[in-house]
Amino acid sequence: MIRSVGTLYAIQDLFDHLEQHLIAKDEFLAGFSKYGTSTALDVYDTASELSWICTADSGQLVLTLIGKDANQGIDRPSKLRCQLAKIIEANHPTWAALLPKGRKEAVAGFPEEIRQCFDEALLLGEISEEVVSWWAQSSSVMRAIAQRMRVATGVCAAKEKASSTSINARDTCHVGKVLKRAMRVTTFCLYEIAKIKKPSKSK
Repeated sequence: MIRSVGTLYAIQDLFDHLEQHLIAKDEFLAGFSKYGTSTALDVYDTASELSWICTADSGQLVLTLIGKDANQGIDRPSKLRCQLAKIIEANHPTWAALLPKGRKEAVAGFPEEIRQCFDEALLLGEISEEVVSWWAQSSSVMRAIAQRMRVATGVCAAKEKASSTSINARDTCHVGKVLKRAMRVTTFCLYEIAKIKKPSKSK
Protein backbone atom coordinates (compact mmCIF):
# COMPACT_ATOMS: atom_id res chain seq x y z
CA MET A 1 0.00 0.00 0.00
CA ILE A 2 2.74 2.48 0.96
CA ARG A 3 5.69 2.02 -1.36
CA SER A 4 7.71 4.92 0.00
CA VAL A 5 7.46 8.27 1.73
CA GLY A 6 8.14 9.78 -1.70
CA THR A 7 4.81 8.41 -2.93
CA LEU A 8 2.93 10.11 -0.09
CA TYR A 9 4.77 13.38 -0.77
CA ALA A 10 3.89 13.09 -4.47
CA ILE A 11 0.23 12.55 -3.55
CA GLN A 12 0.38 15.77 -1.54
CA ASP A 13 1.72 17.53 -4.65
CA LEU A 14 -1.00 16.00 -6.82
CA PHE A 15 -3.67 17.26 -4.41
CA ASP A 16 -2.21 20.75 -4.54
CA HIS A 17 -2.24 20.58 -8.34
CA LEU A 18 -5.80 19.25 -8.61
CA GLU A 19 -7.12 21.98 -6.33
CA GLN A 20 -5.93 24.52 -8.90
CA HIS A 21 -6.07 22.72 -12.25
CA LEU A 22 -7.98 19.95 -13.97
CA ILE A 23 -6.04 17.03 -15.36
CA ALA A 24 -7.23 13.86 -17.04
CA LYS A 25 -6.08 10.47 -15.82
CA ASP A 26 -4.56 9.54 -19.19
CA GLU A 27 -2.83 12.91 -19.43
CA PHE A 28 -1.38 12.52 -15.96
CA LEU A 29 -0.10 8.99 -16.56
CA ALA A 30 1.31 9.76 -20.01
CA GLY A 31 2.72 13.18 -19.19
CA PHE A 32 4.63 12.31 -16.02
CA SER A 33 6.96 9.34 -16.16
CA LYS A 34 8.30 10.75 -12.89
CA TYR A 35 6.22 12.66 -10.39
CA GLY A 36 8.32 14.08 -7.61
CA THR A 37 10.52 11.24 -6.36
CA SER A 38 7.88 8.69 -7.39
CA THR A 39 6.19 7.77 -10.66
CA ALA A 40 2.81 8.93 -11.95
CA LEU A 41 1.60 5.32 -12.05
CA ASP A 42 2.63 4.66 -8.45
CA VAL A 43 0.99 7.89 -7.29
CA TYR A 44 -2.23 7.12 -9.17
CA ASP A 45 -2.37 3.46 -8.02
CA THR A 46 -1.71 4.31 -4.37
CA ALA A 47 -4.17 7.22 -4.22
CA SER A 48 -6.84 5.15 -5.99
CA GLU A 49 -6.28 2.14 -3.73
CA LEU A 50 -6.75 4.39 -0.72
CA SER A 51 -9.91 5.92 -2.30
CA TRP A 52 -8.30 9.35 -2.16
CA ILE A 53 -8.93 10.06 -5.86
CA CYS A 54 -11.32 8.78 -8.47
CA THR A 55 -11.84 9.24 -12.21
CA ALA A 56 -14.92 11.11 -13.41
CA ASP A 57 -16.94 10.05 -16.44
CA SER A 58 -15.13 12.79 -18.32
CA GLY A 59 -11.81 11.13 -17.55
CA GLN A 60 -10.70 13.88 -15.16
CA LEU A 61 -9.02 13.02 -11.87
CA VAL A 62 -11.16 14.08 -8.93
CA LEU A 63 -10.27 14.42 -5.25
CA THR A 64 -12.59 12.46 -2.98
CA LEU A 65 -13.86 13.68 0.38
CA ILE A 66 -11.89 10.87 2.01
CA GLY A 67 -8.78 12.04 0.17
CA LYS A 68 -9.26 15.67 1.18
CA ASP A 69 -9.71 14.61 4.80
CA ALA A 70 -6.49 12.55 4.63
CA ASN A 71 -4.33 15.30 3.17
CA GLN A 72 -4.77 18.16 5.62
CA GLY A 73 -1.91 20.07 7.16
CA ILE A 74 0.16 23.21 6.97
CA ASP A 75 3.42 21.60 5.87
CA ARG A 76 4.94 18.32 4.68
CA PRO A 77 5.29 16.65 8.11
CA SER A 78 1.79 17.57 9.32
CA LYS A 79 0.23 16.36 6.06
CA LEU A 80 2.24 13.15 6.35
CA ARG A 81 0.99 12.57 9.90
CA CYS A 82 -2.55 13.08 8.66
CA GLN A 83 -2.03 10.65 5.77
CA LEU A 84 -0.59 7.97 8.07
CA ALA A 85 -3.38 8.40 10.63
CA LYS A 86 -6.08 8.00 7.97
CA ILE A 87 -4.36 4.97 6.44
CA ILE A 88 -4.26 3.33 9.87
CA GLU A 89 -7.88 4.21 10.61
CA ALA A 90 -9.30 3.05 7.28
CA ASN A 91 -7.02 0.22 6.18
CA HIS A 92 -5.54 -1.29 9.37
CA PRO A 93 -2.18 -2.26 7.78
CA THR A 94 -0.37 -5.14 9.45
CA TRP A 95 2.47 -2.96 10.73
CA ALA A 96 -0.05 -0.76 12.58
CA ALA A 97 -0.81 -3.66 14.95
CA LEU A 98 2.52 -2.79 16.62
CA LEU A 99 1.41 0.71 17.63
CA PRO A 100 -0.16 -0.25 21.01
CA LYS A 101 3.20 -1.73 22.06
CA GLY A 102 4.67 1.74 22.34
CA ARG A 103 6.85 3.87 20.11
CA LYS A 104 10.18 2.14 20.67
CA GLU A 105 8.96 -1.42 20.18
CA ALA A 106 6.67 -0.49 17.29
CA VAL A 107 9.39 1.29 15.34
CA ALA A 108 11.75 -1.65 15.84
CA GLY A 109 9.25 -3.89 14.03
CA PHE A 110 8.34 -1.50 11.21
CA PRO A 111 9.37 -2.21 7.61
CA GLU A 112 12.06 0.21 6.44
CA GLU A 113 9.72 2.26 4.21
CA ILE A 114 7.25 2.71 7.08
CA ARG A 115 9.99 3.71 9.50
CA GLN A 116 11.10 6.35 6.99
CA CYS A 117 7.53 7.67 6.73
CA PHE A 118 7.32 8.02 10.52
CA ASP A 119 10.72 9.71 10.64
CA GLU A 120 9.77 12.22 7.93
CA ALA A 121 6.47 12.87 9.74
CA LEU A 122 8.50 13.84 12.85
CA LEU A 123 6.93 11.04 14.86
CA LEU A 124 10.21 9.51 16.02
CA GLY A 125 12.16 12.52 17.25
CA GLU A 126 11.40 15.18 19.80
CA ILE A 127 8.28 14.56 21.87
CA SER A 128 5.64 17.25 21.52
CA GLU A 129 1.99 17.45 22.51
CA GLU A 130 0.97 16.86 18.89
CA VAL A 131 3.20 13.81 18.56
CA VAL A 132 1.96 12.32 21.83
CA SER A 133 -1.63 12.91 20.72
CA TRP A 134 -0.97 11.26 17.35
CA TRP A 135 0.51 8.11 18.92
CA ALA A 136 -2.27 7.91 21.51
CA GLN A 137 -5.03 8.25 18.93
CA SER A 138 -3.53 5.79 16.43
CA SER A 139 -2.75 3.25 19.16
CA SER A 140 -6.31 3.55 20.45
CA VAL A 141 -7.65 2.80 16.96
CA MET A 142 -5.59 -0.37 16.70
CA ARG A 143 -6.46 -1.52 20.23
CA ALA A 144 -10.16 -1.17 19.40
CA ILE A 145 -9.68 -3.18 16.21
CA ALA A 146 -7.79 -5.91 18.08
CA GLN A 147 -10.59 -6.08 20.66
CA ARG A 148 -13.25 -6.43 17.96
CA MET A 149 -11.23 -9.23 16.37
CA ARG A 150 -10.95 -11.05 19.71
CA VAL A 151 -14.70 -10.76 20.26
CA ALA A 152 -15.41 -11.96 16.72
CA THR A 153 -13.04 -14.90 17.18
CA GLY A 154 -14.77 -15.83 20.46
CA VAL A 155 -18.20 -15.67 18.86
CA CYS A 156 -17.08 -17.88 15.97
CA ALA A 157 -15.56 -20.39 18.39
CA ALA A 158 -18.77 -20.46 20.45
CA LYS A 159 -20.90 -21.02 17.34
CA GLU A 160 -18.59 -23.78 16.17
CA LYS A 161 -18.78 -25.48 19.57
CA ALA A 162 -22.57 -25.17 19.65
CA SER A 163 -22.80 -26.57 16.12
CA SER A 164 -20.53 -29.48 17.05
CA THR A 165 -22.62 -30.22 20.15
CA SER A 166 -25.80 -30.13 18.08
CA ILE A 167 -24.31 -32.50 15.51
CA ASN A 168 -23.17 -34.90 18.23
CA ALA A 169 -26.65 -34.83 19.78
CA ARG A 170 -28.25 -35.57 16.40
CA ASP A 171 -25.76 -38.39 15.79
CA THR A 172 -26.47 -39.89 19.22
CA CYS A 173 -30.21 -39.69 18.61
CA HIS A 174 -29.78 -41.32 15.19
CA VAL A 175 -27.67 -44.16 16.62
CA GLY A 176 -30.29 -44.71 19.31
CA LYS A 177 -33.05 -44.99 16.72
CA VAL A 178 -30.99 -47.42 14.65
CA LEU A 179 -30.34 -49.60 17.69
CA LYS A 180 -34.04 -49.62 18.59
CA ARG A 181 -34.96 -50.71 15.06
CA ALA A 182 -32.27 -53.37 15.14
CA MET A 183 -33.60 -54.69 18.46
CA ARG A 184 -37.15 -54.83 17.10
CA VAL A 185 -35.97 -56.71 14.00
CA THR A 186 -33.92 -59.12 16.12
CA THR A 187 -36.86 -59.78 18.45
CA PHE A 188 -39.17 -60.42 15.50
CA CYS A 189 -36.67 -62.82 13.91
CA LEU A 190 -36.23 -64.77 17.14
CA TYR A 191 -40.02 -65.00 17.49
CA GLU A 192 -40.38 -66.35 13.94
CA ILE A 193 -37.59 -68.86 14.48
CA ALA A 194 -39.22 -70.04 17.70
CA LYS A 195 -42.52 -70.60 15.86
CA ILE A 196 -40.77 -72.67 13.21
CA LYS A 197 -38.97 -74.84 15.73
CA LYS A 198 -42.03 -75.33 17.96
CA PRO A 199 -43.28 -78.97 17.49
CA SER A 200 -46.81 -79.30 16.21
CA LYS A 201 -49.41 -81.23 18.31
CA SER A 202 -50.25 -84.74 16.94
CA LYS A 203 -53.86 -85.32 16.08
